[in-house]
Amino acid sequence: FFISLPADLVFEGRSNNNIGAAAPLPLVEVPAGSGYLVGRGLGSINPSSDQDYWSFEALAGDVVSVSVDTPNSDLNPAVWLKNSADSNLTIDYYGAGPGVDAFISHYAISSSGTYYVYVREGTPWEGGGTTTGSYEIRVDVARGIQLENDASYSNDSISGANLLTLSAAGTHRTATVAGTVMTPEGSNIDEDLFGWGTINAGNVVELDVRLPSFSSLTPSPKVTLVDSKGGEVLSAPAT
Repeated sequence: FFISLPADLVFEGRSNNNIGAAAPLPLVEVPAGSGYLVGRGLGSINPSSDQDYWSFEALAGDVVSVSVDTPNSDLNPAVWLKNSADSNLTIDYYGAGPGVDAFISHYAISSSGTYYVYVREGTPWEGGGTTTGSYEIRVDVARGIQLENDASYSNDSISGANLLTLSAAGTHRTATVAGTVMTPEGSNIDEDLFGWGTINAGNVVELDVRLPSFSSLTPSPKVTLVDSKGGEVLSAPAT
């Protein structure tokens, strides 16, 4: 038999349960020229003692997020980001994504090299759970652009808004940031807020959103300019 996957999904393979056998996760820039690179894979934890390693290449200055989503299973995933020595860099076992799904948000890469994502079921203090099931992994890499910081929906409010750094070019100041609108968690709908400081009367603000080919935010997301109290200043369909 053979497994047929969408072109942008990588299968974990028959055995990726140690760092030496990690499944490579190629990064693709989408859209081209955007500075937003994505690697996507499909894996499973079965039996519950199973553990999976994935690898990807990153450059110093990259900012990385890792999502482990379970749209088709009851798996309760935990995820680690590791270096080439198999040492832990950061971890999420609290379910910082939707529901119990794992999400490492906004990790800055300090040196170029190969990095690893380690996935298993359950939480460390439990020694792992007993649930088995499939999962989808996504590694987001911002290279030369900014990346949202949104663990546990943390930039859903004015007080939690991510502050963007604007680059000056003549009379213009611009910023590019990549982000994810997560699925709702109960009644909590994911909104992403970004701030950049003070603007003056007479300033013109242009907002634009580009979507990767796999995005489900179609036909277009809503982008809104709000004031410091969250009041809507301007609303228009994304272009």
